[in-house]
Amino acid sequence: MKIGNLHLVNFGPYEDVEIVFDQPLSIVKADNAAGKSKLAQGVQLPLTGQSFGTDPRGAGAQDKIRLGADKAVLTVALETAKGPMQLVTQYGPGKNPPQKIIAGQGGPDTEPLSKGFVKFLEANGQRLSCCLDAEFFIVQKPADQRDVLAGLMLPTSYNWDEKPEDAAMKALAAKYLPATNWSRPPTVVIDEVYGDAKSGVYSLRTQAKAARDGIYIPAKPTQPEFNANEVQVKLNILRTNHTKEAKKVKQGGTVQVGRVEQSLTQEQEKLSKAQADRAEARNRQIAIEARFLDGPTITAHKQTVAKRRKYDELGEQIEALDTEIAAQIQAQEIFTELLQDEHGKPVDEAPCPTCTQIIKRSFISKSVSDHKKLQLAAEAEKANLEQRQKDLGDIAGAEAAIKEHETKVQEKLRAVKDVTAASERIATVEAAVKGLEAALAEAKAAEANPVDTSALDALAAEITVWEGRLTPAVSYESTLKTITEATTRRDSEIAKVAELETLCAFFGPKEGIKSRLIAQHIGAFTETVNGVLTVWGYKANLSIEPYVFEVQTPKTGDKFLPLKELSGFERLAFGVALQSAIAVHSKLRMILVDRADTMVAAQRNRLLGCIKAMLDNGTLEQAIVMIADPSREVPKKAGCQFYFVEGGKIERL
Repeated sequence: MKIGNLHLVNFGPYEDVEIVFDQPLSIVKADNAAGKSKLAQGVQLPLTGQSFGTDPRGAGAQDKIRLGADKAVLTVALETAKGPMQLVTQYGPGKNPPQKIIAGQGGPDTEPLSKGFVKFLEANGQRLSCCLDAEFFIVQKPADQRDVLAGLMLPTSYNWDEKPEDAAMKALAAKYLPATNWSRPPTVVIDEVYGDAKSGVYSLRTQAKAARDGIYIPAKPTQPEFNANEVQVKLNILRTNHTKEAKKVKQGGTVQVGRVEQSLTQEQEKLSKAQADRAEARNRQIAIEARFLDGPTITAHKQTVAKRRKYDELGEQIEALDTEIAAQIQAQEIFTELLQDEHGKPVDEAPCPTCTQIIKRSFISKSVSDHKKLQLAAEAEKANLEQRQKDLGDIAGAEAAIKEHETKVQEKLRAVKDVTAASERIATVEAAVKGLEAALAEAKAAEANPVDTSALDALAAEITVWEGRLTPAVSYESTLKTITEATTRRDSEIAKVAELETLCAFFGPKEGIKSRLIAQHIGAFTETVNGVLTVWGYKANLSIEPYVFEVQTPKTGDKFLPLKELSGFERLAFGVALQSAIAVHSKLRMILVDRADTMVAAQRNRLLGCIKAMLDNGTLEQAIVMIADPSREVPKKAGCQFYFVEGGKIERL
């Protein structure tokens, strides 16, 4: 892929400029603060969505709109394997930013080509960031460097259906995360599926464990002599016989007695049903209440959850301190490098890196010491903040426990409502029974010819006995039902936890599929990278788990140094070398280098020489380099074009 031209409108110092890159090597010269870096950002933002001064999602890009303008338009024309592409990106009011991609000169294939290029940009975001910014990788935290390397060395696509194990894990993950887009790069899919405390299978596993542990299974009660069905059958028989006997009595007494007795029997049946419903609802309420968290536990969880905002604030402060620590380390490296010449010999004085003054060794040493103190202070404060974060407790676990408790409260309210409704029915029916019993007594007393009611009374007494057996029988069976349902729910949660444990192991960072894929590709990646680094005099030693990134430089001989131990110059020079290696590995074969002016002339010439050699032998196809140089004089070099930036204008030299 090559950049054909760049058109900027109201971006940084540029009102409306266009620059055409028609040679393999393009060198942009200008005085300091003339706008070289804004040219670089004008390429980086459309292709990667981020640049210096923005966060990884591009927030902050609107601050780069030219003063006095309401929007900026960045247009990048590209030559790709699929043909010409043009990216038009806008920043301004109401822009997110929307990006329009135009393929070639239009035609029936334009839309699918544009959609394909959108997917290409999404899949190659980190690769493009590395190729367009020599410091993108180096300034990352070690954990982020590891993730970037993993994304670089792994393919941009992966067939999850090719291997049975992968297909099975994909199907299982889809069961819990149905919205997962499996066509994206494998590192993106793996990290999203695994997730963190708020999303992914990691979070779901935590929730499932909390749900499993919150299920209460009551103890099995003593079994009564008769079950509910036996009691109900016996009551039905007794009530039928009672009705028959009541008819006999009615035939020997008044008609009113028979009618009242029939109504009384019906109301007694309603009463038995209402009592059984209330017993079941009360048993359900008791079972739910037994699963409640106690007051002190709820209070403790709420106190922990209330610390969420503080936890997040501490996290932001820790990130800011990481940036401060990196800045202080870089400052030390810059000043330390001033204490020796290009051959590594000590010097007593050196030119200031930011002005034309000469500074002494004592001043340089003091500056290194001051920055070291600031670094140590920041590291101490970071450790303090991390401990304070840890002391806040398990916030995610407390949130899950409170949510589960609130669900139980709602279940209890429904059970209480059922108990109340059954009690109201019982009160109504009991009142009706008492009234009918009184009416029956009055009717019997008013009979002209009293009859023998001993058999009827015996049946009524036996009904009372069996009605007393109904409630414990119903309660027993309700408890058994609760036990069965709770056991089923617990077994379901146990199975769910087991499935999520399997997914966490498969997609997790330790010995998961990402580690296995990295192990398969790290050898070829390291070989390709070192093949390019050798041109620059470097060699890298890489490991992802545990993370190791060590560098062998022209000055260290056979000794490898951690990346963070490189001097300021070596970090930038190695950054360009690594940038070139990534461009080759990713087959993008283009680089953009800013801040080459921070090097002394000899080292700058070495950098340009290495870039030109890679362009000449076809390893790279395009390089754009920004250099601080107020001179318009340029050497004539084949395949090289110089440009000069001044006053918001670009001149082709």
